[in-house]
Amino acid sequence: MTTVRKSATLLSSVVLGFALSGCAGLGGLTQQLSTLKEPKVSLAGLSIKDISLTEPSFLVKLKVENPNDLNVNLDGADVSLALNGQPVATGISRSPLTLVKRGASTMDVEVKANTLGVLQQIMQLESKGGVQYGVSGHLNLLNWLGALGKVPFNFQGSVDKATLLKGAEGLGGLGKLLLR
Repeated sequence: MTTVRKSATLLSSVVLGFALSGCAGLGGLTQQLSTLKEPKVSLAGLSIKDISLTEPSFLVKLKVENPNDLNVNLDGADVSLALNGQPVATGISRSPLTLVKRGASTMDVEVKANTLGVLQQIMQLESKGGVQYGVSGHLNLLNWLGALGKVPFNFQGSVDKATLLKGAEGLGGLGKLLLR
């Protein structure tokens, strides 16, 4: 009995020691998290993935830069795409991604579109000569404790008609018909 109690006491002491050292380590983690800078997000690419009458989809490629001196883990992102100021597509990625310290990575997010909204924007292309786009959403931060929160991003840009026509070449006659 005495040996069993000594073993149990020793095991309890070891577990308590690990727990206390873990709590001390949390102070350093809390300090790191309070100085964590937001990753910088920009558009690395936008392409048509699938044209269908019911639910066309686009592939939004995000460039994510980590300005921190430690790796940052992401648990995906949610993205909204607007064309000429009108929301037309949304999507969610649950693909994990590790941003290496002071490095950059890309993340692909498929967004499903509102067919009517996309067609309305394509019809306006002739008069506008291009498309203004906006991409907004959140990166989901993650660490070994679980979800840390969401980092918002929002940026705008434009694509001229010639670039859109070049991108639509892969769609064959449908792309030329839509963008003529």
